[in-house]
Amino acid sequence: MSWRQIVADLGAVLFPSECLGCGVWDQVVCDECLARLFGHPSSWDLELGAAGDEVLSLFEVAPYENALRRLILAGKHDDTRELRPYFQAAGVNLVHGVAAAGWWKSAMGLGEVFVVPAPSTKPKHPSKVAQAFSRGIMHGLVQSGLAQSSAVLEVLRFRAGVTTQAGLSGAKRANNRHGQMYLTPELTPTQASLPPRRDGLLDGGATHPTNPGVFLDGGALRGVKVVLVDDVTATGSTLREMSRVLAQEGAEVLAGFVVASAKFAQSALQSSPENDTVN
Repeated sequence: MSWRQIVADLGAVLFPSECLGCGVWDQVVCDECLARLFGHPSSWDLELGAAGDEVLSLFEVAPYENALRRLILAGKHDDTRELRPYFQAAGVNLVHGVAAAGWWKSAMGLGEVFVVPAPSTKPKHPSKVAQAFSRGIMHGLVQSGLAQSSAVLEVLRFRAGVTTQAGLSGAKRANNRHGQMYLTPELTPTQASLPPRRDGLLDGGATHPTNPGVFLDGGALRGVKVVLVDDVTATGSTLREMSRVLAQEGAEVLAGFVVASAKFAQSALQSSPENDTVN
């Protein structure tokens, strides 16, 4: 037995772990909290315009409250625990649940679909939850048959000076996002294609290796199918702005996926502490 394992075993005795969701001892994430993370997904429509005549289908794991809220906050802010595998698995499970429920029948066999995660107000410290969840959505799209291939495409950035949504009202959240996002010309997808493909890196201006009809001209996304991903949403302001920017660049925005939303969890909206960066 190595000294590292001895130290780890000793630490488990002296400092026993507790579930980050509910506090049960000796489990990082207990079975009950896992059931919340891998439970039955829900779906609702996000209105994209003031007229309400254009909507984006959103799929979520569960409401942003109680144990799931604590797990998400731990995943984003607790560097002592590795929770990314849980959120990646939650992304895979969510897509399979959506496919099994038949909520997105028109999406079957879409071909290539890119997963676009929400940008971070701290680019050097992006949300570990959103990153892992995006990879899960990517793998789930391929495994479920909704897409033939997929990749994570981190192409959106916030303009300098944009702050988090913590503590803001619905109107202020919208103002804090509208016009504050742009498309970066550097396209660096993480491939999940089956079988393996040749395009490990796409630079602005390059012709897509497996689809010559898609030309990434300085960041434009003409003809590219995308789904949006965020860790938590409240009013949908971030997702609306993501959809607006991508659509302006010619992308076809198919749907959105979130770990949790505060739409049906009013307690999260009534009390929004500094680290509750719901969007």
